[in-house]
Amino acid sequence: MTFYPEKTIKKRHQVSFASASDGIMLSSAYRQSPAIISGLTYLRASLFFNIVSLNYDFDKVGLFSQIDLNNIGYIFKTKDSTLKARAYTISVPIGIKLGNVKKHGNYLMTGGGTDFPFNYKEKNYHSSRYNKQKFNEWFSDRNPTILPFVYIGCQFQNGISIKAQYYFTDFYNTTFNVNNITPSQPYSHEMINIAAVLLGYNIDYAKLNKKDPEDDF
Repeated sequence: MTFYPEKTIKKRHQVSFASASDGIMLSSAYRQSPAIISGLTYLRASLFFNIVSLNYDFDKVGLFSQIDLNNIGYIFKTKDSTLKARAYTISVPIGIKLGNVKKHGNYLMTGGGTDFPFNYKEKNYHSSRYNKQKFNEWFSDRNPTILPFVYIGCQFQNGISIKAQYYFTDFYNTTFNVNNITPSQPYSHEMINIAAVLLGYNIDYAKLNKKDPEDDF
């Protein structure tokens, strides 16, 4: 009787980079303030751009992280005025994928991350669009240093993705002072939580496969 050594099959996995995961962000915010009626703000559309994405995939499970450029904010209207506020941010999400991830099929994804605001802009319209006040600040203290979020979504085989994202901290720094000499805190009594739906498209441009010698047979 002849005994043959047991064949060991290694777990195959794949590392890949992706870019051009760009898309549209549709967002609204829940605004709470004692001075106004609390509720949802107007729907807002903006673009987001992916800088780089790193994926570590097995057959049915994958891990990923990426760096994005986001445009988040809200629009609030009353009878006589409109307020538009937004922040450009560097976004760093991480997450897990469940499904046909190795063959770039359909899969679910969930995780969290944080945005790092670096530019704040605000526009106030009074009575008409021609009567407005606006300002723009780099690395503004009006936003907190980080804006953490959670998300859940899915990606389809054709590269289209949809994701629901919620920022569970305030969009504003509530301790911000307009004037350090005569302190005025315009956001101390407000709470703005942003929720968004992101529609994107993902392109893999390089795959670094850790190839088993057995794959050649």
